[in-house]
Amino acid sequence: MHYFKQFWRKILTIAIFLYVLIAGLINDVPRLPILNTRPLK
Repeated sequence: MHYFKQFWRKILTIAIFLYVLIAGLINDVPRLPILNTRPLK
């Protein structure tokens, strides 16, 4: 069971990392047109 816990922690860490990465990419895509259309002042 000790090895299983270490394996589960690795899967959880990778899953959270991928979730944050994908969520960041999806959230950045709609922001790009808004930043391009609005003048930066």
